[in-house]
Amino acid sequence: MFKKIIIFIFILLTSFVYSQDSVNIEGAKYSIEILNKNVNNHYSNFGTTFYGDDKIVFASPIKKRYIIKNNWKGNHQPFLDLYIGDITDNGQLENVTKFSKNLNTRYHEADVTFTEDKRTVYFTRNNYFENKYTKDSTGMNLLQLYRANITESGEWENIEPMPFNSDQYQTGHPTLSSDERTLYFISDMPGTLGKTDIFKTTIAQDGTIGEPINMGPKVNTAEREMFSSISGNDELYFSSDGREDGLGGLDIYVTKIQKDGSLSAIQNLGTPINSEKDDFSFIINYETRRGYFSSNRGGGHGDDDIYTFVQELPLVIECSQVAQGVVINKNTGKILPDALVILYDNKGTELNRMIVGDDARFSFGELTCNESYKVVGSKEQYSTDSEEFLATEDQKLELELALETIKNESFEMSNGKCVVKINPIYFDFDKSNIRQDAEVELYKVISVMQKYPELIIEGGSHTDSRGSSKYNDGLSSRRAKSTVDFIIRKGLIPSNRISSRGYGERELVNGCADGVRCSEEEHQFNRRTEFVIVNYDQIKSKYPEICLVRATSTKEQIEQGVKINIDAKKDGYIKGGQDNTGTTSDELIKKERERKSFNSIFETTANGNILIRINPVYFDLNSSNIRKDAIVQLDKVVDVMYRYPELIIEGGSHTDSRASDSYNNNLSDSRAKSTVNYIISRGINPNRITAKGYGETQLKNHCSDGVKCNNDEHQENRRTEFKILNPEVINR
Repeated sequence: MFKKIIIFIFILLTSFVYSQDSVNIEGAKYSIEILNKNVNNHYSNFGTTFYGDDKIVFASPIKKRYIIKNNWKGNHQPFLDLYIGDITDNGQLENVTKFSKNLNTRYHEADVTFTEDKRTVYFTRNNYFENKYTKDSTGMNLLQLYRANITESGEWENIEPMPFNSDQYQTGHPTLSSDERTLYFISDMPGTLGKTDIFKTTIAQDGTIGEPINMGPKVNTAEREMFSSISGNDELYFSSDGREDGLGGLDIYVTKIQKDGSLSAIQNLGTPINSEKDDFSFIINYETRRGYFSSNRGGGHGDDDIYTFVQELPLVIECSQVAQGVVINKNTGKILPDALVILYDNKGTELNRMIVGDDARFSFGELTCNESYKVVGSKEQYSTDSEEFLATEDQKLELELALETIKNESFEMSNGKCVVKINPIYFDFDKSNIRQDAEVELYKVISVMQKYPELIIEGGSHTDSRGSSKYNDGLSSRRAKSTVDFIIRKGLIPSNRISSRGYGERELVNGCADGVRCSEEEHQFNRRTEFVIVNYDQIKSKYPEICLVRATSTKEQIEQGVKINIDAKKDGYIKGGQDNTGTTSDELIKKERERKSFNSIFETTANGNILIRINPVYFDLNSSNIRKDAIVQLDKVVDVMYRYPELIIEGGSHTDSRASDSYNNNLSDSRAKSTVNYIISRGINPNRITAKGYGETQLKNHCSDGVKCNNDEHQENRRTEFKILNPEVINR
């Protein structure tokens, strides 16, 4: 089997050069500069990694003084060792020295990654362990991944190979996730999709390494993926020469690792980071946005050179969301198959539609993050329901559309019974024969029974309390029988679906019993003929529109004007009379309530601005995508704007002082726009809210450029505020 020995560190031997149009990633802008010759010699220099905030570790093939020749046969350059240098203000390196005598052997050492506490290092080296130089079955010595611990005195000890290493394939290029619980690396082990792939494995609390997992075809191609690195925000950077949008050779790409482990769209970093040559080994400080990469492009000092760069604009990670959900019957809570669901954009343009199946589920994919959408569900004999939402980085959004059964006006609830709704059926005094005006109503009953063939009905007649009980029982029975006989004689309803019953005066609907003096109108309420649905409990799930009954929530009661009684004696309110200014207790109570309400909703800053009081709105570092926890706070802003429909507000975002002014201005502007877009998506008029990014121009503390502060102090400056532009409307 042919061994792919020219992987990982040795990509420089082969250069795939071809020309394509320039690619520029959305938002990002970089300024680059080559490192000086104290770092870049005429050999291959690459493999940078941060060692704390102010140092860089990199690989360089500087010659060693061994008795045995120490040139690598692959490219006739010296074997690679690790070096460390101090980062200057302009990104250059000074005080460059060999990194660790414990790690540096006479063979290749390169590509390292450190835990944040600098107590553990993962690194790439030849298969050379415990003074044993091991070859594979073809006689080649391959690269392997190792781990070491750092002692209090700075010595490296407990050097160990990764448990998934093998003499028959290579592993290397390690990088850690931000929580240091996932190790990413490169390998050509069995299961590789191309020449070299990116893999990941778990790291347990006790340091145990899990089984390797291939990152899959979204990242890995049929060619080479290598030099992976993770930024502090779980942005995975890597190089590949197997993608159609490459500019030539190896190009640097990025994808965002979502909280659920899924990946955002793979994006080419574009020029000037990528060129028509090999570009690789990309790292970036997620706070300062300064970073390093290597390239063998023209104009360098040697074979491969290390470049430093500053990211001037925030990187806009392309992301798309899948909006999915279920349609339910609001009255029963059960799923509702065969409903129509339509997806609209924020301008009301229809984007897609579908009829839900037996599981009543719908799904719309490829929705652009930070864009507003709306889904509308409908079905015959049901009300429509809609959900407006903002697409976020979460790969899947779960929605619920609850369609309420449209009440069928042919039915009503009467004294706890479901009855066919008809006008009163009148009989001539002391008669039971059907009058012509009564026939109109009885035909309505026939029509309803034809429409709902499962209905079983009882025709029941009632009298008032005048006359004897025996007389009234007989009269009501005759009248009930007459109405039912009329329906059966028409030949449209079988006799087993309808029966008659006379109730006499036994079910009065008011207090007009024997001996009670009542008006004729009050007696008329008791003289009635009802067609009761006998099997209502059995058929109501199939026909929920029949005698529709829905509980009313407390919120709906409030919206409908139901008043809540408040005890004015509580909370220190005056019990009665007036205060010494002549203000009545009711007026004082009202003012006190207004004051407490104001303080619970708004806050006044030191410079007199009135803000909507919310908890901090957090963003992932260097990201402007709305998080789930931020939505809770933004919904509070929406509620306030509905409560005060004349309010006009400004959504202003602020950053800390880290990174450049231009970067922070653009980042804060993107965050402000994201929050405002979300609020607009909740139905707020766009004319009532504006977005403004302040960058680092309004710091709340001393943490300006060059001042060393901890993360909590920087967090105080990273904030989103909603300022009232017309505070005079609050007290109207």
